[in-house]
Amino acid sequence: MPSQPIVCPTSRRSLLRQQDASCVRNLKAAGAVLAEKRILGAFATGLVGTRSPYGAVLSTFDPRYVSGGSSSGSASVIARGLVSFALGTDTASSGRVPAGLTTLAMVAERYAAIKPFIEQPDTRIDSIVRGVIEHAQDFTAADFFKYEYLKVYLIRQIERQFAECDATFVPTRPTFSTIEEVRIEPVLENSKLEAYTNFFTLLVKVFRKFKPGPQRVHAGAEGAHIDVQMWDIPSASFRRFLANVSSPLAICFIELIDGCWVNGFVCKPFALADALDITAFGSWVAYLNSLDANADADPYIAVGGISPSTKTLFGAVLVAN
Repeated sequence: MPSQPIVCPTSRRSLLRQQDASCVRNLKAAGAVLAEKRILGAFATGLVGTRSPYGAVLSTFDPRYVSGGSSSGSASVIARGLVSFALGTDTASSGRVPAGLTTLAMVAERYAAIKPFIEQPDTRIDSIVRGVIEHAQDFTAADFFKYEYLKVYLIRQIERQFAECDATFVPTRPTFSTIEEVRIEPVLENSKLEAYTNFFTLLVKVFRKFKPGPQRVHAGAEGAHIDVQMWDIPSASFRRFLANVSSPLAICFIELIDGCWVNGFVCKPFALADALDITAFGSWVAYLNSLDANADADPYIAVGGISPSTKTLFGAVLVAN
């Protein structure tokens, strides 16, 4: 926002942007009216909402309690009815925690290099935030890889344990800290609030998100026509798109009914062994519509010839509390 200074908020010096951020620009184009900028925890760190040179953001319901952070100001102004919505950040739950502590819904996205700010002699920064950031100097690149390998190992163990679960429910936060508790134990109280959100942020890739995966059939094999969506994508953008296509999906040439060959999705064979065949629906959209229709009429879903009496929405649910 060109008219609003950017202060991080740590440095005595402020910056003025020459143009709106893309999210702000899109909101204005859709008719949004800018009301004000609100406090964000320094460098978007901390889940308590107290780490700002402008002071702590207090709970909407009781000033003895924290508001949650780091998007504390955004959550506070919505909860107080000052605006209808606000922008915030959520990397390790900086949006989820304040939303949970103010009974709001959130839609999540962050960040920039901070080393230059830390090294500036005139930088004023919350002492807790400075300690967290400077603690990074205690770790080496070798440490990073050691913990990355450990994370991969643990995720494999978790995948096996979660294999029988169709859904997982965890609280947003296990407690509601007071301002006084945060003053006495700032790091400990912050860690309590991230007990569920941080580990779940790391485990997002563990849970399967179902997508359509076309299977290529060889000449002479029995296949079927399916509806597809055609997109005209610039070459430069398509290269960036390819970088985000994750296994088991892949891109290769597929043939259209008019004989043209275009780039399209296919599914790698290893992922098809236990996959549900939805060819009869004719398209992914038709399959999704059938789920919606069945869900509205009945708490059971029947697809792929599976009886409604044996296929439920959830077979096993893990609840952590």
